[in-house]
Amino acid sequence: MREVGAALLELAAASRREFVMCAPFAKEDVVTRVLDHVEGGIEPILYTRWRPEEIAAGVSDTGVLGVLQSRGGQVFLHDRLHAKYFRNEDNVLIGSANLTAKALGWTAGANLELLVPAAYAEVDQLERRLQREAIAATEDLADEMNTIAALLPERRDGAEAVDTLWPEQSHRDVVWVPRLRFPQDLYVAYSRGPASMSRESGIAAEIDLAELDIPAGLEQEQFRAIVRSRLRHNPLLRRLDDFLRTPRRFGEVRGWIGDVLDLDRERATTTWQTVMRWLLEYFPERYSYEVHRHSEVFGRAEVGD
Repeated sequence: MREVGAALLELAAASRREFVMCAPFAKEDVVTRVLDHVEGGIEPILYTRWRPEEIAAGVSDTGVLGVLQSRGGQVFLHDRLHAKYFRNEDNVLIGSANLTAKALGWTAGANLELLVPAAYAEVDQLERRLQREAIAATEDLADEMNTIAALLPERRDGAEAVDTLWPEQSHRDVVWVPRLRFPQDLYVAYSRGPASMSRESGIAAEIDLAELDIPAGLEQEQFRAIVRSRLRHNPLLRRLDDFLRTPRRFGEVRGWIGDVLDLDRERATTTWQTVMRWLLEYFPERYSYEVHRHSEVFGRAEVGD
């Protein structure tokens, strides 16, 4: 069986106009080796994800941003990415291999992986979705991820999967928004279990923890840092953050959320009240909340991203 790394290097070398990589785990030295086979003048694209616990575990590097930028390329992040594929303008490889030495057969004790040829139609829909939903990686975001990762215990066991507290996610909505009305109780549910809360709060916390996909065994400071990271990548909250560049009255935001999520007035009210509490709990420095003549006004405290 041909080494999957060799197949990927052949694909890279055959690129003439474009080269796209998509893998949740991407190591700086591996990405460098792959791009060394891509002709100059091609601006490569990498779709990946940056989770602090995976950076701490050593399976991903934010340093890939500098590698791509040095070649005129870009890195885009999607927190729910699990797919792996690679393509140039003519050919596609899909399979199980991440952009790590163990996955590509470039180290002792390599994984057993597959990368097989496929038609572009097999990845076209996924790539279009990534183009819509992924966010551009920046140096500031890389610094933030590294700072959070430094708070976490290192796991250098060579694993390419990070254990999570809630592997079953049967309650996930197409668009997730926080359910637990009092976000300060989320760590209680995480550390003691949802059964330690009222039934309604426990169900809401279980759904939120499943969606947030948080590693087990974190101290409260580490837990809060991971939650902040997850919320920053949430597509709906990113759109809301942009909407809040201009301070908005409660009714304005309720209407916006109702339109986006197709909610009636009552559910939109409850949803915005809950989201507001989460934003103030996890990003107190970013948002301002004031009451003017019995009207609540909520907005960005500062404009910088």
